[in-house]
Amino acid sequence: MTVLEAYAYVTNALNKLSSNSGQNIPKDVFVRFFNSVQYQWVEDRVKLNELNKIRIDEIQQLVTTVEIQSPTKKDQYYEFNLPTNYNHYIRSYSDLKGCGISNWLVKEGDINVLLNDEFWKPSKEWGETICTIGNEKIRVYYDDFTISKLNLVYYRYPVEINMADGFPDVNGNPTVDVDPEFRGSSLIEILNLTVQALSGNIDDVNRYNVYSQNVQSHT
Repeated sequence: MTVLEAYAYVTNALNKLSSNSGQNIPKDVFVRFFNSVQYQWVEDRVKLNELNKIRIDEIQQLVTTVEIQSPTKKDQYYEFNLPTNYNHYIRSYSDLKGCGISNWLVKEGDINVLLNDEFWKPSKEWGETICTIGNEKIRVYYDDFTISKLNLVYYRYPVEINMADGFPDVNGNPTVDVDPEFRGSSLIEILNLTVQALSGNIDDVNRYNVYSQNVQSHT
């Protein structure tokens, strides 16, 4: 389904809910609501997948594997920058110039205790260490070994849709059509949730339309 078809789906659904309530939904408002709903839908699916692996196929396309190099070495850990589209951690491995060890994600507040625990502290012999995530970085703790790079598996953010509406975006660039990446029942569910979100904000949308028309009439 293209973004134009998705827009038509939502507009038609809103018109069925309330006579002509959706016919003037601005494209940028639809884009904003869709992307917001899409993010929340993914968040719910990630949390659900932790308990119910049957649903994992719905967001399997978001699973991404990257190799991150050039870490910054600190006193107790190596620090790597997370990808800009990083959303949720799945697993990671540290490369020790030829051999790899598993990284176990732990809470930052538990670090001091775990580093002094024989069963948790970094160990090349056991092929395991611990890591934390925060401030768009991942910290991998080390002992008597050197980490050259990190192999990270994670859920990325979904691609944001967009629509060409004749107006520049916040960066001054012309908008273009960007289709939803989800398909089938997953996309229909996101669209129906978008309809629900917009239907509860029709008054705000109508006020936005009036404001936009006034701005255009004075430019």
